[in-house]
Amino acid sequence: MKVLTEEKAQGSVETLLVLGVVVTAAITVGYFLKTFVTKDIQPQVTTRT
Repeated sequence: MKVLTEEKAQGSVETLLVLGVVVTAAITVGYFLKTFVTKDIQPQVTTRT
């Protein structure tokens, strides 16, 4: 029984780590997309007006 509970605990920790990496990657990608998009759009807006 001890081995089973230890394996379950390790599995949940690994799941949390994967979720953390996914969330971090999503935030990073979103930040870079936001930065690049605003840099691309702002010059166009200023030249139009």
